[in-house]
Amino acid sequence: MKTKLAVAVMIILATYLWIYGQNNAYYFNEHFLDINPVIYLTVQTVISILLYILSWIIAYRMVMKRERISGWISLLFSVLVVMGGAVSLWSILVTALWWG
Repeated sequence: MKTKLAVAVMIILATYLWIYGQNNAYYFNEHFLDINPVIYLTVQTVISILLYILSWIIAYRMVMKRERISGWISLLFSVLVVMGGAVSLWSILVTALWWG
């Protein structure tokens, strides 16, 4: 149960960083260190992608511990592949456009 919750939190956090990454970059620039917002966006993009990869690895290890694959695990892999792949590619594109 703890593992499923951890994977769900990682997916939600990674998606949050994707959706609000640009807004967060400007917010951090105004309220924390006054560095170029593209640095904040790049860090958030890397963290988001790493969270998706880590959640995929944890889900894969959950599958390897069991003999059969439950419906929840199948749904999780589908979400990770489709949403994680699309989000990661879009985040990389936006970050590359910000870098110029």
